[in-house]
Amino acid sequence: MRTIESAIRQTRKAVNAVADICLYGNGAVGAGWLAATNDCRMFGTGEPRADCSFTEAVWEAQETLVKTGLTGMARVFTPSGHSMAIIDLQAVVTFGDLKWQPAPVYTISAESLIAAAEKA
Repeated sequence: MRTIESAIRQTRKAVNAVADICLYGNGAVGAGWLAATNDCRMFGTGEPRADCSFTEAVWEAQETLVKTGLTGMARVFTPSGHSMAIIDLQAVVTFGDLKWQPAPVYTISAESLIAAAEKA
């Protein structure tokens, strides 16, 4: 698992991101979010709420992260995980205006997983 964590930290570092915000849900069930910071703190529930849009989920995540003292950039991932956008935590953004790009893909061999499991 350390291989995955290391790869995630490297891709965050490449864009100077201090956190990742992962969105969950869809138009039928609403939106939710989870956020992970570079120092491994986790925020949010990931539970979609019918009264929450994706824009509101991003705003809630931003507000929570800023209240913890974070500043700078964050990566926002779509519910599918296929796309991401880079945002400034202090900027007011809307989901529809985010500039989406392909999300990083991590490839881990079965051998690496087995080796990590044996070390645990």
